Amino acid sequence: MKNSNLQGLKICLRSGGDLASGIAYRLCRAGANIVITELPQPKLIRRTVSYGNAIFEGTFEVEGIKAKRVEDRSEIEACWNEKILPVRIDPEETTADEIDASIIIDARMKRRNIGNDLNQKRLIIGIGPGFIVGINCTRAVETVRGHFLGRVIYEGKTQDSHGVPGEINGYSYERLIRSPADGLFLTTKSIGDLIEKDETIATVNGIQVNCEIKGMIRGLLHPDLYVIKGQKIADIDPRCKREYAFTISDKALAVGGGVLEAILN
Repeated sequence: MKNSNLQGLKICLRSGGDLASGIAYRLCRAGANIVITELPQPKLIRRTVSYGNAIFEGTFEVEGIKAKRVEDRSEIEACWNEKILPVRIDPEETTADEIDASIIIDARMKRRNIGNDLNQKRLIIGIGPGFIVGINCTRAVETVRGHFLGRVIYEGKTQDSHGVPGEINGYSYERLIRSPADGLFLTTKSIGDLIEKDETIATVNGIQVNCEIKGMIRGLLHPDLYVIKGQKIADIDPRCKREYAFTISDKALAVGGGVLEAILN
């Protein structure tokens, strides 16, 4: 990693999902010391491009950057020394204080005011809907697709989510597969598999879940997780380009660029 204004800067990134991983990728390449915090069983759809997948796998690599599940501060610092991205289970959100982070990036995509403490002497960057500068973040970055994607918000608030999935080859809602019930999610499929329309991709509480369109599985929850009705469990890409399932998206990289501006400006 080359020297930069971010060299050695301690950053706590809340979330190891695909969008947050685009941020982590940009900041790691710029030389920052980042630790990702996650839940014990993160509901990651695009696992193959999510550093948070290290929670399940122990170690996981995305585009040349290796992530590793860690338990404490000493392991975090050891990872930094080895140019590895540490990922820690931290539902109580104590890691930022433990490492004395200068910056917290909240990329959990809760889509609501989650009440970050602005009295702390650190920069808090909010990612996506629900953030208001001066209320629950210091700066924010826009995530809604369109003209303002990746733009840094210095005053005011981020756009509300319109709830419409991005269109690919004419498909929008049809691409996303949601759980038909509460229960245990099971699947024998893998990300990157090709799948036919009406083919079964998984079961939830014993109920078969079928695809609405033909395509490639770009995102799929880790099996053996408990899900709730209506929760997103898979993402189908009708373009069937395998590399799209294993490389960070344009959206995630755009948001990562916005975070870089928010830090450096």
